[in-house]
Amino acid sequence: MKMEAKGGGFRMRITGAQTFGLIVYERGGRISLTDLGRQIIDSATERQARVSAFLTVELYAKVYEQFKGGPLPPQAGLERAIGTLGVGAKVRDRARQVLLRSAKQGGFFEAAADRLVKPSIKTDTGISQGQLDEKDNRDKGRSGGGGGNDDELHPLIRGLLQTLPAPGGVWGVSDRLDWLNMANSILKMIYKSGPNAGDINITIAQKEGGGTNG
Repeated sequence: MKMEAKGGGFRMRITGAQTFGLIVYERGGRISLTDLGRQIIDSATERQARVSAFLTVELYAKVYEQFKGGPLPPQAGLERAIGTLGVGAKVRDRARQVLLRSAKQGGFFEAAADRLVKPSIKTDTGISQGQLDEKDNRDKGRSGGGGGNDDELHPLIRGLLQTLPAPGGVWGVSDRLDWLNMANSILKMIYKSGPNAGDINITIAQKEGGGTNG
């Protein structure tokens, strides 16, 4: 990917892949593909795996169930629908764009451009939708690496926490800033702000003499 492994861009890619159920990312930095991740890079199973990956994201699955087979509402209507599912007002436009792009990549607009239709998959591999779903569910149960009640967390929060570097290591100020801004964006997406709420602006404070803190 031509990215620094400790950079914010890399961590965002990792978080995205984990949200779609494609990888397991452990706090020690080890990354491994799930069964679904292996299927999505295999030309024989890629098409079905893209469908499963799209529906792995809780928000996308709910939107699909709400509108499947019927025409999607106009832009404003779809954003209102996303809002009822817990997406904050300031990020609904972005969330809508990402949802539609992900749906297109998953093949959900192949039947019609104005509605979400699960694509029909024909395969000679003998792998059924039920088998893929079962494997995906097993992978979800294994993901997280930390035990405890991680499964109760929102997938984006769980993925974000797992991009933290190991305690005691070096973590540059700019990388910390990238992580905090990514965390702020995720919190905006999954939590509602109160009335007249302001915004959070995260910056790097300058030390006396021109350096940066941290």
